[in-house]
Amino acid sequence: MQQSPQHAGVAELADAPDLGSGIERCGSSSLPTRTGFSRPTLPVMDDRTRIAADQLARMRGMTGMYHRQFYADINLTSIATTALFIVGWGWVPQAFLLIPIVTLGGAVRTAFDASYLIFARWYAMYLEQYVNGKIGSRILVASELEATYLFDLGTTKIVTIPLKGGLPWFGFVTLFYTVIGVASFGFGLALGWGTLFTGPTALAVAYLVFVIGLTVTALAAGTWWFVGGEGERRLSTVLIERFGGDVTACPQPNETLRRS
Repeated sequence: MQQSPQHAGVAELADAPDLGSGIERCGSSSLPTRTGFSRPTLPVMDDRTRIAADQLARMRGMTGMYHRQFYADINLTSIATTALFIVGWGWVPQAFLLIPIVTLGGAVRTAFDASYLIFARWYAMYLEQYVNGKIGSRILVASELEATYLFDLGTTKIVTIPLKGGLPWFGFVTLFYTVIGVASFGFGLALGWGTLFTGPTALAVAYLVFVIGLTVTALAAGTWWFVGGEGERRLSTVLIERFGGDVTACPQPNETLRRS
């Protein structure tokens, strides 16, 4: 569809989903007054800026998805663990021995979800700064809000629990469920201990070696990747190489949008 001459120099923000949601919430006396449901307009984005905006929308979708998956896995693990406690107390005491495996598996799954959440946030942060620089205004601030309200990137953390700078609510909730998981692991093993050696000794030894081996491996890998910062170092290395070290430079928020 051919654009009319008076609109040939502008593109609707609807073309860049994340930009649109940010602009519509920003009030400015310098922007022209609009009525109805019309959207503000920006200069036509060049190909690189449009690609960055599309990637930013994709990363924001990934962030939301893995937030939901993170708590879905917590809920699944909680339900499975509770069911095993009920079965162990009511009918089959050996069910207690499954609780350490279920809780450990839940911890690894939620850490996996968090790793993709961190990945999406790192990329989104650089994309936001890049697009802000291109459009000449610091409109996209979701990454700054997430760093303040949820947890910061590039800092020492146990998955999403910061070890410095105070504990935000997101970190508290993660810590809360972590404590419940550790307690369930210990109680399950303790309650099932009496039934562990009622069968063949070799089977009991194999179970203990399996559980201890899984636990030590998971703790070692998690410490290396999250607490040691290996995962975030890899992300920052690639992003700095692609975007450069100074992607934050852009005009102050009170600067007006330039229109063609």
